[in-house]
Amino acid sequence: MNPIDYSIDVKSPFDQAIAGYGAGAAIRNDQQQQAQLQAQQKQQAAMQQDLVELSKNPTTQGIVQRMIKYPQLSEQLKRPYDSLNADQQQAHLSEASQLYAAISSGNDDVVSNVLQTRIDAAKNSGDAQRGAASDALLQLYKIDKNAAKTAIGMHLASIVGPDKFSDTYGKLGSEQRAAEVQPAVVKKANAEANSAEVKSKYAESNELVELKKKNWDITKIQADIDVAKQNSRIAAMNAQSNRMDSETKRQELGLKIQEAVQKRDETIRAKVADATTSFNQIDTLLNTISRIRNTPDVVKRAAHGSFDSNTPTIQDDVRDYEELLKSMGDQVLAANLPAWKASAGGGNFSDGDRDAVKNMTGSFNLKQSVPMNEKNIDILERILAKTRKGISMKTGMPEPVPDTPDATASPQMIDDLVKKYTNPVKK
Repeated sequence: MNPIDYSIDVKSPFDQAIAGYGAGAAIRNDQQQQAQLQAQQKQQAAMQQDLVELSKNPTTQGIVQRMIKYPQLSEQLKRPYDSLNADQQQAHLSEASQLYAAISSGNDDVVSNVLQTRIDAAKNSGDAQRGAASDALLQLYKIDKNAAKTAIGMHLASIVGPDKFSDTYGKLGSEQRAAEVQPAVVKKANAEANSAEVKSKYAESNELVELKKKNWDITKIQADIDVAKQNSRIAAMNAQSNRMDSETKRQELGLKIQEAVQKRDETIRAKVADATTSFNQIDTLLNTISRIRNTPDVVKRAAHGSFDSNTPTIQDDVRDYEELLKSMGDQVLAANLPAWKASAGGGNFSDGDRDAVKNMTGSFNLKQSVPMNEKNIDILERILAKTRKGISMKTGMPEPVPDTPDATASPQMIDDLVKKYTNPVKK
């Protein structure tokens, strides 16, 4: 029989068994608390799916890993146990241990007898809730033994703690037989498997894989100081994990390694975003500069100067040129200069370059002469070209040809424009 999909109905016998096994009344309280903790639905759904996957193959290692990963489960599952007195706790722990051992070894008779005895005792004492919880667990065991094992295992782990659970119950059933036959081989195989998993997670970086597909030189990103520091930290934790004897501690460190890998990839994404944004802003400016340079001189002269700049514009081509100059000033003003420096490095975009670009905002003034305007554009274009090259060298981002127009005015176009602006007062 295939495992039951409890993600469809969260109030399944599996949930009842985990909850009701400790104490029915307290479990309802636990469910209410869980409902309150579902502020982040996506995270809760991921945890639920993780537990469903665990119930398909509830190994001791898997149970320990989930209890470490979701500490809130331990607090909730242990709360009913904490409400018992010392004698009741001892009896409850002994009974739960017997059940888990029987389920792990596949001893159906023991499981059925223990639970039926519990049901009968509850009925004779009038404890309807305890009887219902035990009956739910018995029915669950008949339907899905793995789910029942998961329920009891997680309950036990919440009581004794992940470390002790792993040491005490980790060798039950098939795990026990394998360890008794080849303890050294099993330990070595587990360590090697864990090491390979950690190394794989350390080596993997979806961000770098995607960048490589886009022809980025990923060695440049890997050499970045921030990324290199994070990689060194991940490597150190990986080495520490390989030296650990405790499986529980190794799993705890494995979770920290996963978090470190995620943070490193976030760093890579941020640097790629800065580089991409800087490149786009620079190329937009270069495109505008190219269009300004391709504007015929006669149009430029009709726009510049103290007289012409204060005269209403009536020619469309002159108005277009004036809008280009305004657009270039706006693009300079909107530029994310800190990102330029971070992406290109101080050597390719210095503080002096940054100040020069910032001051360019007011430099493209129609009141100044055409030669002065061209000089300012030359300065800006030089800085842009240098910065663009620097971004590619520092981040490994490919440096495509800038998207700038190539068209130039034909001789006939120039003749037509000269005739158009023969009148000194062109507007």
